[in-house]
Amino acid sequence: MAKRRDNGDGNIRKRTNNTWEGRILVTGNKRVYVYGKSKAEVKLKLKEALAQAEIDIKLKNPEITVKDWLTEWLDLYRSSVKRGSKAQCETIVELHLIPRIGSILLKDLTPMDIQRQVIAPLTKIRSPKTIHNIHGVLHKALEQAVMLHYITTNPANGCDLPRIPKKETIKPLDKADIKCLLSKLDGDPEEYLFKVALVTGLRSGELIGLTWDCVDFENSVIRITHQMTSPRKPGEEYEIEETKSSNYRTLSPAPIAFQWLKLQKAKQEKEKQTLGKAWNSGRYKNLVFTMLNGSHYTQSWVYKMFQRVLKSAGLGHYRVHDLRHTYVVDALRAGDDVKTVQASAGHYSAAFTLDRYAHVTASMQRESAARMQSFLDSL
Repeated sequence: MAKRRDNGDGNIRKRTNNTWEGRILVTGNKRVYVYGKSKAEVKLKLKEALAQAEIDIKLKNPEITVKDWLTEWLDLYRSSVKRGSKAQCETIVELHLIPRIGSILLKDLTPMDIQRQVIAPLTKIRSPKTIHNIHGVLHKALEQAVMLHYITTNPANGCDLPRIPKKETIKPLDKADIKCLLSKLDGDPEEYLFKVALVTGLRSGELIGLTWDCVDFENSVIRITHQMTSPRKPGEEYEIEETKSSNYRTLSPAPIAFQWLKLQKAKQEKEKQTLGKAWNSGRYKNLVFTMLNGSHYTQSWVYKMFQRVLKSAGLGHYRVHDLRHTYVVDALRAGDDVKTVQASAGHYSAAFTLDRYAHVTASMQRESAARMQSFLDSL
């Protein structure tokens, strides 16, 4: 069996004139050729060529600082992402990264610099999740620098991050609270907004950004392709953007959802006729859920209205997002398989759904075991 070449040996062969040739592919997909009188000489030259190539890369743009690179990265590589993601990146770069490590030359940045000047100080004032987000932005920026051969390795790889504590407990509405909420919503201005949320599991932005062309009454499906996003900076407006993670999905909710949507459509048409020219839908003309004057909802207004309904119903504190949790938990308890629930909820993987709602699946397993035991006892 031929001996495997060591990393960095490249390709070595003996030529017809009894000399030796070596070839190696260095970073940047550049192929280097060397020649010698012996195999050992060519092997040594290949290692020298590889080392020189790495030095050349390190010397590329030698005076660029971390601040210079992060600024360029934001301008060039984050311009096409969603507004919320870009705003978050800009905040992290400007508030946490540039003030701490911006003056360091990019080629000289080390994992210890990041650990001592970014992670360690932030551990005292920021949550573990926030520190992971900050490190994630820096890692992406430095990974791009590696791809462009500004640096040879990503120094963010060698950092020790704080452990993120277990996620908060899911707080779905129980059966009694659901019954009370549905009863209290009857006749409420936001009646169908919250009722549809309860049986579809839509995120708040998806709910208020839903348009009538995405509601297919004939086939009883709802297509989720976009969401309403909040302004991130002064002067910005609400925008319709792609859904979270750009995951388009099609829902087939319970038939009652379409009954409520038909009633919402009739209610909206009546409001249009009543207001006439005063009806003002603004930039978005085809929204399913609108204010009494035709304008779009905002997440803050939806939250305020939900708290009003909860208070009038005598229920405890719930977030609008807890309606989504309630939908997922009820779907799992009703026997829907995890993959179906994951697709309906728009989670990026079934593993995430299992992890997020582990307490529900564990309860289902115990119930399954009890049923099996009951069956065996009956034999």
